[in-house]
This record gives sequence, C-alpha cells and structure tokens, in this order.
Amino acid sequence: MFMLLTLSSLTSAFANISNDIGWKLYSSQIQEKNLTLSPASIHIALSLVFEGSTGLTRKKGFEFLGDNNLVSDLKHLKQVQIANSLWLNSDNKKLKEPSKIYLDKVQNEYLSVINRLSFIPAHTTAQTMNLWIEEKTNHLIKDMITPHDLEKKDMALINAIYFKGDWLNEFKPENTKADDFHADQKKVSAQFMAQRAQFNYAENDDVQMIELPYVGDEITMTILLPKKNSLRQWQQKFSTAYLSDLLKVAKYESTNLSLPKFKIEGKTIDLTLGLVRIGMPQVGDFSPLGFNPMSIDAVLHKVFVKVDEKGTEAAAATVVLMRAGSAMVKEKPKVFKADKPFLFVIREKKNGNWLFIGRVDEPEHENFEIKAK
Repeated sequence: MFMLLTLSSLTSAFANISNDIGWKLYSSQIQEKNLTLSPASIHIALSLVFEGSTGLTRKKGFEFLGDNNLVSDLKHLKQVQIANSLWLNSDNKKLKEPSKIYLDKVQNEYLSVINRLSFIPAHTTAQTMNLWIEEKTNHLIKDMITPHDLEKKDMALINAIYFKGDWLNEFKPENTKADDFHADQKKVSAQFMAQRAQFNYAENDDVQMIELPYVGDEITMTILLPKKNSLRQWQQKFSTAYLSDLLKVAKYESTNLSLPKFKIEGKTIDLTLGLVRIGMPQVGDFSPLGFNPMSIDAVLHKVFVKVDEKGTEAAAATVVLMRAGSAMVKEKPKVFKADKPFLFVIREKKNGNWLFIGRVDEPEHENFEIKAK
C-alpha cells in the first residue's frame, strides 16, 4: 500500500491549517475506498462563505480556516487553474443583495464571478452549475449537483481547481509492465511504470517516502509506502508533522521506482457533518451575503485524479449550498515498489499547500480505472 503526497519540506503555518482540515476530513471518511480529496478546493470554497460573515461568525470561521487567502498562494502556479463562482437565488425576495464590500473582495481577491438566476426549475439550474464546473475542470468533473441538492437553497458558492503536470523525469512507456498489486486480502493485476533515477527519499521503521517532481519543480508528488502494516493501520500514525519530520531527513538517492498507473473518479460526497465536527460554524450571521441568520446546508465535494507515464491530471470541485434562516548515500539503489495500497497528496512547494490527497486501494488492470465506492 502507499500514499501519494505533493509538497515541499517547508510548510507555512497557514498551509498547515488548510492541510490539517483536509487530513481530518480524509480520516473521517476512512471507510471510503480509493478516497480522494482536495484540501485546497475545500478551503477556498469555505473562505468564500466566511468572507460573507460578520461578528462572532466571522471570528470563529477564520479561526477555523486561518486568516489568509489561499488563492493568493496558488495563483502563480502555471499548472494550476482556480475558478470561483457565487450563485444567488433570485426567487427569494427576502434575500438582500450581498454587500458591495463582499462582492468587490470575492471578485478582486478570489477572482469569483457572480450569477443571479432562478433556482426553479431545479434541474435547469443544476445543469447550468454543472456545465460551469465541467468547463472549469477540463471536463473531468461532471454531473456533480442534482436538482434535489438545490431544493430550498438560496445560494451556492463553488470552487473548481484543475491541475495538469508532466513529470520532470517521465517514465518510458516501453518499461511499463503488468505485475501484481497487493490489495487488502487479494492480489490484482496492474500496469507498473518503472525507472531508475535520483529521487528525494527517506524512510523510517514504518514507511518509505519518495518525492516525484513535476516540470518547473514548483509541485511534487510524495508517495508514502508502509513497510509492514496495512495502509489503514499506518494512517493512524500519520499527520502533517509526521510528514514534515520525514522531509527534514530526506536526501537524493538512486532509486529503482515502480509505480502503478491509475485513475480515480470519485463520487460526490457531503463533507458537512465532518466539517462541523472539527469546528466549522454551520449557522450564523452572514448578513454581508444578504441574510441573517443563514446556514450552511451542504458542502459537496468531488475529485478526479489520473497518473500515467507522462504525469498527472487532477481536478476537484467544492459546492457550498446555503439557506436563509437556521439549520444544521550512494550505495545500492533503493527499491520503491508501490505494489500495495498507498496514500497520495499533491502539494505546491513554496508554502506547502496540499492540492489533492487520496488513497489507491486497488488499481485495475485493463483500463487502470478506479471508481470510488
């Protein structure tokens, strides 16, 4: 089993907050097979929400999120595209126009577009939002919102993030061979890419770690491969601090790397309960958004990740649905063969923000496609 992470050895205090939220959510969904999340997308979407709060709600919201704009950390990355949008239900006449200060901030600092439309019929509105998400994720995230999701909702705040990076050292397709992947309690056949090169590498008694940089060396994929225990057992030890400790002792080593090709198409999951349990305010004063009180009724999330010889393509979307009112050394080469379940995170290097985090429990042989269950 192994875990994939993209990150740098230095992580900003703000990035640690964002990453910790992502890890806590990931851990709360532990029964999901081939789970993948985008901490960056989740954080940006929730920031759009709490920028529209005031008083104690705003204080608690940004104590939870950290008082920084993640868009400003990521917008310099050429391989990452970020899009935000605000959708206002024109049918609710009690809902006031969001404040000019709020609209100016989300348009200028979060690069958000503002849409005003009827949420009736719901299937038409859902289709409109889904087409926007699909366009902003290079057609990788489709049919995320259902008409039922929009029932009795007054506002949707959406983030979409798209990443495409080529490996700094690409794998040669002719070296890709079929081999066994040791999933929990069974073996499955997978297509393993292979190369020998210098990689940033570290290990301890429990795990091996390796970093694969993308072209430009601003983003890397870090893979964590438990030595003895299952991935799910070892994950209980993992934290952002655990990873930082490994990165501090990592050094470039000649390594024989073997990594399976895979594609994960996640299902839409609702993160609301998990977020509330770890400290997100759900109901409060969102008068800059147009009403007090308002409630966060749902935080929907969906992710796509594909890894092959050339590099990685990944996308995610987060939809926050709101309702007016209250609710709820050079020796012999190291060998790194990821032939059992692993965890992955894709992270930018400057500040250490995690763009994506996920788990590969079982890659398939014929089309290398993993459907989240």
